[in-house]
Amino acid sequence: MTPDQITAIRRELGVTKGLAARLFGIDRRRYDRIEKGQIEPFNTLDRLLAVAHVPGVLPILEAMVAEEDAYAATHPAEDKSAPEEVSPAEEC
Repeated sequence: MTPDQITAIRRELGVTKGLAARLFGIDRRRYDRIEKGQIEPFNTLDRLLAVAHVPGVLPILEAMVAEEDAYAATHPAEDKSAPEEVSPAEEC
């Protein structure tokens, strides 16, 4: 699929670049580069864009993103940058 085809499909579906990036599990900058033809789209993107024309699929994908957002809001990621503290009793 060409960059122009990807852009045309996204616009036809009324999806923003930001939402498209989220639906495909990539960041906005990478998605922009795909639409500009700077990097090749991956096979999954081609398949999802082809399926997006099936009636009822886009609302399902949008609901999945919303569900993921709701989960992330209630389950903050653990901070793995700080080492876990160990009590002296556990060191033995």
